[in-house]
Amino acid sequence: MKAGEYHNTPENTGLPQAIKEVLEVRRAVAAYGWRDVKIRYIRTYLGWGWLLLPAVLLLLPVLLLQARFGMKDQELSQWVTVLSGHILSAGLMQQIAPLWINNKHFLLKIRLPVLFMPISRLVVMLPEWILYSIILTGLGVYLDLPAGSIALQWFVFQLFWVFGFSMGVIFCAISSRFRDVIHAVPVVIQGQLLLIVLYMIHSAEFQAFSWLEWLPPVLFINLLKNHESSVLIVLTSISILSFAYVSAFVFVKLSKNALERI
Repeated sequence: MKAGEYHNTPENTGLPQAIKEVLEVRRAVAAYGWRDVKIRYIRTYLGWGWLLLPAVLLLLPVLLLQARFGMKDQELSQWVTVLSGHILSAGLMQQIAPLWINNKHFLLKIRLPVLFMPISRLVVMLPEWILYSIILTGLGVYLDLPAGSIALQWFVFQLFWVFGFSMGVIFCAISSRFRDVIHAVPVVIQGQLLLIVLYMIHSAEFQAFSWLEWLPPVLFINLLKNHESSVLIVLTSISILSFAYVSAFVFVKLSKNALERI
């Protein structure tokens, strides 16, 4: 499927047709993505280094955790929840960000039923979301995280995903005019993960990272751990979801403007 050959006519905007269009977009983007990987990465040594960098950034916190706490410390389970949420958002951003920016001429032609806003286009990354949710919820069950029930652990992961993904979407929106910037987004998202690890290591000795306690997902975890009022937990959840709403709105507006300038 080539750009310009794909048209979404008014008579083809029902849900079944919309789902078919999403699948077509995913196939087209996968083909373009594999071509870009071969050209940008595999044929150069520098490209290989850039391709492996996210994996290194995800491995480094694990090594730091082992060196600092070992794998049996009581506090480790809480921070595994934190790190898993950031790994989730980083992985999703790495797979979805190039799709959103480099192929927005496809995505903006998808007319799915609009709920409160055109955020329904997020259905294009539904398979990745399901995969990461299953993996990380399974990890939470295996490690017996302190969040409580499986459903609550699942909800904690979703809040971390929503917050990290929303920040990534903001970066995507800002960089929509400069497509090369998007390749730095996964590194930016995983940089948050390194900040969390530094906070874990030095919080007892230094106060420089104390502001991270107010990062909404971390605040949510602390509220659960300390059995705080359910009202505070609900308000924190609403703040994270509201941030997601605003970030998606900004992205849609800037993407439409960028499309109109082409």
